[in-house]
Amino acid sequence: MNDRERLCAALIQSPQDEVGWLALADCLEEEGRVSEAFGLRLVRQLHNQPRGRRERRRIERQLQDWLRKKPTIFSISVVNSLGMRLLYIPPGKFTMGSPEEELERHSDEHLREVELTRGFWMSEHLVTQGQYEKIMKANPSHFRPDGPGGDAVGAMDTRTFPVECVTWRRAKSFCDRLSKRAAERNAGRVYRLPTEAEWEYACRANTYSPFAFGMSLSSHQANVDGTTPAGRTKAGPYLARTCPVGSYGPNAFGLYDMHGQVWEWCSDWWDPEYLGPAVDPTGPTEGTRHIMRGGSWYHYPHVCRSAARIRYAEEVGYDNGFRVVMDLTNHTMTPTRRISVQKRARPSSEGDA
Repeated sequence: MNDRERLCAALIQSPQDEVGWLALADCLEEEGRVSEAFGLRLVRQLHNQPRGRRERRRIERQLQDWLRKKPTIFSISVVNSLGMRLLYIPPGKFTMGSPEEELERHSDEHLREVELTRGFWMSEHLVTQGQYEKIMKANPSHFRPDGPGGDAVGAMDTRTFPVECVTWRRAKSFCDRLSKRAAERNAGRVYRLPTEAEWEYACRANTYSPFAFGMSLSSHQANVDGTTPAGRTKAGPYLARTCPVGSYGPNAFGLYDMHGQVWEWCSDWWDPEYLGPAVDPTGPTEGTRHIMRGGSWYHYPHVCRSAARIRYAEEVGYDNGFRVVMDLTNHTMTPTRRISVQKRARPSSEGDA
């Protein structure tokens, strides 16, 4: 167990230890991982909510310039029995929703300060067709060789494409079934859909701008309809389908495809007027439709903003998929046995129903 692993294990237990995070950045630098150390320091600076809009924007621009280089992101991670990599997302405060001046915003994107008091583990990628089929013994996806969208993918191996056309109930069932696997039970790992607050916090990765990558988004950064880009950037291609997860660069937390690709189910019910508690919100207690986030391959970038939200009924499956959050219930586990910290190479309309 080296110094880096010891620091990571300690930070999971005490994530508010800012000295520990800075020590971890120093450790990375000593290992020659200078770019990762630089990114971690910027993330922590934004996490601490610098005073003054000018200072905040300066640090955020530095972070986004760094992300444009498609760097390797440092993360603390766990690999489960299905081969999913789950990244540790530390607790923190953030501004949820969008300001009134944000272009293309909607009235239900209520701007408010939210605090998440507990760290959580989120899947690095969207759940793939291959992973879904292993658990559910079925593949509802439109874009698969033998599916309705087979012409769009041809002979491609779509097992690494995100599963789509998944209803909320089936997404929840996937989490329940994965939690019941013997290896997951023995490790004390329980899976669920993210709350809406967790999703937006993870998507933003401490940024304040409309997208995790800044004020603009193109189809060179995410799987969206790039013919009408958002912000000051050039138009790009339009795939008109999904593609392998991880085909685009990650956000500052190391999460892929938070913008575009497929809409992502959250656990929350939808209520356009609901604000809820400022600490660890979980959404309304009842409703008729559930929240989805992130946009999809089908939409223009402005629909894929960090604050954008739509709702679908539980039984609707269209351009929607999901990612999972893992809770650890067995706190007696030795941290070093469940933590994998390594340098990873980056993988080469609005609606209502």
